[in-house]
Amino acid sequence: MWPRSIFFIFFIITFFSLPSLAQKTSTSLCTAKCDPDSCPDVSSCVKIKSDQCNCCQICVRQVGETCNEPALACETHLTCQQDNDLDKPAVCKGI
Repeated sequence: MWPRSIFFIFFIITFFSLPSLAQKTSTSLCTAKCDPDSCPDVSSCVKIKSDQCNCCQICVRQVGETCNEPALACETHLTCQQDNDLDKPAVCKGI
């Protein structure tokens, strides 16, 4: 009975603290005051979205497009991956 109760208590504490941890992580990325003049130029982007701080617009990249700059983000269903050849830029690939 003792090990189960410890596991249950650990689970409850973890479950209720996850939302606060997620909130701290997302806000800690946006500590500086938003400066729209420092935002990248997205006029040539096909698709744009707000960055994680809701300050700047960033380009949304598709499969095979480069994504290794702060102003570039892969489409939601893709990830930015670097191949073994470090001379080539990271590109968006399917999960």
